[in-house]
Amino acid sequence: MNRFVYLFIFLMPILGCRNSNTSNIESTVSNLYGKKISIPTDSFQCYKGLKEYPINQEHSEYKLVVFIDSTECSSCALENMHEWDSYVCLSDSLKNKFNIIFIISPKQGEVGNAKIKILSENFKHAIYIDAKSIFHKANPIIPANKMYHTFLLDAENKILLVGSPIHNKKIYNILISFIKG
Repeated sequence: MNRFVYLFIFLMPILGCRNSNTSNIESTVSNLYGKKISIPTDSFQCYKGLKEYPINQEHSEYKLVVFIDSTECSSCALENMHEWDSYVCLSDSLKNKFNIIFIISPKQGEVGNAKIKILSENFKHAIYIDAKSIFHKANPIIPANKMYHTFLLDAENKILLVGSPIHNKKIYNILISFIKG
């Protein structure tokens, strides 16, 4: 319950502003909280390091999902994946407590380029390629705007937090309070 207090404290500045854009963001985020997300990893290809990697159904108390859909430049997003290295290290140190799931759903015709980029970058964490947009189809509640494509899930895959901790210090602080709390 204390975690929801953090959530409301975080949302208070947003609630205080009453411009249209802020109200839309507030409404979208509040509609996502508590919703269950399906992660059909068995339908994805998984890569780690320099090779295809077997799908690993890790069960953890918290999962941070980073979803890159076909509206984004997959190559550009993959070039910036190293921004997540400190979170990957945190995930590695907190086995069964916290895991990161990177899901990339490239545009049709760009799947091969995405695989090449993943292999050439030699990422140390698993990256799932969703070539058929199955993740998006299984989760129509996820808005198209990429600002809603990073979210923290509980053990039952219910959304606890929405937003990127890389781009928002408040999100980072709340994320850390959840996983270390």
